[in-house]
Amino acid sequence: HRQRWWTLMVFSSLAAVAGRLGLTILDSSRPTVAAFALLAAALPFWVTYMLDRQRRWPLLPAGALSGVAVLMLTVFTLLQPGGGVFYVVLNAALAAVFIALWLTVRRLDWALWLAAGFVLAATISIWFPSAANWALVALTLGVYIVYKQIDAGQRRKAAVSGPPSPARQPPAASPA
Repeated sequence: HRQRWWTLMVFSSLAAVAGRLGLTILDSSRPTVAAFALLAAALPFWVTYMLDRQRRWPLLPAGALSGVAVLMLTVFTLLQPGGGVFYVVLNAALAAVFIALWLTVRRLDWALWLAAGFVLAATISIWFPSAANWALVALTLGVYIVYKQIDAGQRRKAAVSGPPSPARQPPAASPA
């Protein structure tokens, strides 16, 4: 019922406050509380979608907020930042985001290059866990920029010279 939508907002706000108080009493870490806050913000969107599945717009904010919350719980609570697994998961997750972006909009070829850089950083992080592995991402972006500059220069040169005219071409050999 459209007249009772306001109850969803009030209920979700009160539930979020109660959950926040419960997590504070249990002395939860900041990332856990932040992840819970994101899940609480996503809950009304999920409920809106479940009540009327013809409306698909709530899936975008619900999925984004829930995804970030799960990522925060996984990375900051379970993996403990600074450990080797943390850098592998972080770089792999960022690679997945840029691959998804490239698959969605194919003209954004820079996203594929960034994904390659993050895959390299995740792979190197298996043996050498460090934040310095992001230098591979910067290196990959540098290679992309150089590639684009060379490609643009060749296209410019081809556009200026144009296709060869018949007068410039050497005469064809006559069949004997």
